[in-house]
Amino acid sequence: MKKGMLLFLLCCSIIMVFIGCDDSEFGPWHKFVTIQNNSDRHLIIGISVDYPNTSKIALSKADTCPPYQSADYIVGCYRNELFEMNPIIELYIYDRYDIAAYYANDKVPLQVLIEQLPKADILLKRYELTREWLEQHDWTITYP
Repeated sequence: MKKGMLLFLLCCSIIMVFIGCDDSEFGPWHKFVTIQNNSDRHLIIGISVDYPNTSKIALSKADTCPPYQSADYIVGCYRNELFEMNPIIELYIYDRYDIAAYYANDKVPLQVLIEQLPKADILLKRYELTREWLEQHDWTITYP
């Protein structure tokens, strides 16, 4: 229960860190990509529009993907707006249980954890996505 609550708080906090595409509240929410999870892991996905800076990530409204399923990754702005911010969008993939263990075992303050996630040894995969690559792959990212 405690780990689930910590994970929930982590997700909520990271969402609040995310700089909205509009200067208003998040929303309406829009599909950015589809994540196809071909592994036995429960994935957590985050993005960054600060490439080449890899020190900031954000999670979205729908930031998880169950094993052997697909999930739409939803963000608070249109695809065009994201690519206007930066022509390269980074997408990070973590194991949900690794994040919970990382936070619980190290007793890291939440803000520090958010800053450490992109560099943590629990990162499963980092993608550098361009609009062209995503269009060629039908806006679908397959893990692994």
